[in-house]
Amino acid sequence: MFRMTQHLRELGPDADRLNVGFVTVDPGRDTPELLKTYLESVDPRIVALTGTPEELAAAAKAFRISYRRVPTEGGDYTMEHTASVIVIDAGGGFVSLIDYHEDVATALSKLRRAIRGS
Repeated sequence: MFRMTQHLRELGPDADRLNVGFVTVDPGRDTPELLKTYLESVDPRIVALTGTPEELAAAAKAFRISYRRVPTEGGDYTMEHTASVIVIDAGGGFVSLIDYHEDVATALSKLRRAIRGS
């Protein structure tokens, strides 16, 4: 989310044409209150999205996102999940993925393509 905040800053006024959502894959821990607190440290245009486990599973399947709960010692767990940003244009069409390790110039190019709608 911090990297996306930097991208939005780099895009300048064009960033206002994007809708950026952070979707949790762990609604049991990521309560609306916790998500609100987490997003206070990033760009205010980024919104948090959550749902029931069934709704999140359906969304993950539709977007071909993988995630799974991994037990750890002591009865706790962590979540393994896809760490890419899905870039979709205003018409709902797939533009690209932004990989977590992708360089800034390439990521910005993909976001600009979404803004242009192509």
